[in-house]
Amino acid sequence: MIGWLKNKFLSKYISEKKQRRVRAITSLAKAKTVGLLCHIESEAAYQNIFSIFTKLQQHNKNVRLVAFIKEKEVPFYCLQQLTADYFCLKDLNWYGKPNMVQVNDFIDIEFDILIDFTTEKNLLPVQLILQLSQARLITGANYNHEKLYDLFIDDKMTNNKALIDNIDLYTRKLIGETV
Repeated sequence: MIGWLKNKFLSKYISEKKQRRVRAITSLAKAKTVGLLCHIESEAAYQNIFSIFTKLQQHNKNVRLVAFIKEKEVPFYCLQQLTADYFCLKDLNWYGKPNMVQVNDFIDIEFDILIDFTTEKNLLPVQLILQLSQARLITGANYNHEKLYDLFIDDKMTNNKALIDNIDLYTRKLIGETV
């Protein structure tokens, strides 16, 4: 009963806040701003996503990372940075909306590409971010978020590097760049 009520309030919040966004396809190579959204469940997962974050920054991309940690506290290995923010269960209100200025800022940024690295289902805070995002292209490989994406990458691999390579490949094909 309470779960139904929480979902009802969350749906109402989303419908009130959702705005029309400008959609546009650009390749990862041409993108200037990239948003990364993920769920971190271990230090290895953190290292994996942080290596992608760093590599994109080295390619002169303006990269922002927001990661959800399904614990009461953010672990010590998640280092807060100017463009990398982490939120956990204590940062959610009673119906699952993140109560952090950084998350609201992330939602409002018009990224050229927003990449969802989550694989788990029923991550309401992540779904909320995807639904409210102002990104021009939202992409990922999570079957549970398929309806929230502009470009769904049907990738059976759980390797984030392979996902990035596939996003680069398919966005280049969609805009007519030679591959």
